[in-house]
Amino acid sequence: MEIARQHVEITLATLYDNGIGQAAGERVLLKVKEIDLPMRWCPPGEFLMGTPSYEEGRDEDQVSVTLSGFWIPETECTQQLWSAVMGSSPEAERGKGAVFPVYNVSHEECETFCKKLQALLTSSNSVPAGWTLQLPSEAQWEYACRAGSTTRFHFGDQDSQLDEYAWYDKNSSGSTHPVGTKKPNAWGIHDMSGNVREWCADWYGAKLPGGSDPVGPSSASDRVRRGGCWSFTPAYCRSAFRHRYVPSVRYFNLGFRPALSLVGAE
Repeated sequence: MEIARQHVEITLATLYDNGIGQAAGERVLLKVKEIDLPMRWCPPGEFLMGTPSYEEGRDEDQVSVTLSGFWIPETECTQQLWSAVMGSSPEAERGKGAVFPVYNVSHEECETFCKKLQALLTSSNSVPAGWTLQLPSEAQWEYACRAGSTTRFHFGDQDSQLDEYAWYDKNSSGSTHPVGTKKPNAWGIHDMSGNVREWCADWYGAKLPGGSDPVGPSSASDRVRRGGCWSFTPAYCRSAFRHRYVPSVRYFNLGFRPALSLVGAE
């Protein structure tokens, strides 16, 4: 079924009432110290996570996943938002500015950011009771990236189209770029195929977690990171591509975006 590309902005009152959107890609605009934080609704649903057997550069076998609905930002976290929440800015030698993505941030620092942002949004009554802002699970991330697609990238199978949707090795000039300047996916979400890679909540496991609102193993040495980035070739910008890093690492092409949900990822 073709995913509708029309996105309707909803009011904060809808979010206050129950935190639940209606159609995929519905938009709500949160405010964090006068900084806009646009979120998109990812509705409850099922999908196959992972790489089909016929796909070049295949990683892991596919697993069936059922997810509860959640909100995710239109773009990765910006340097401006990070500074407003954390009070300081990380190194930014690969692109610096208010609307550039934040990077050189560890998984541990991103978790701290999410807790501080949760406190700010709660104090301003910007999120409904019971909803938690945290790093997305690996399953949530791929579901939001695919936006209903089953192809190699969320827009299709051809590398030739990647330039329209992502900053990657052939068009980035060796740097990050302002967020949201490439085309979004079908749910209005930008930059998941390239600009910076993104931390996920899960500990890394060799096998993908399947089932209902799955998370990775209860402990491991590395955390999952997902997505393409400005220094990657197209093969590493695929929707199913996954990798891992120790939680304390900081890297010049690794950032994040949080998610807002009723389901807690550990």
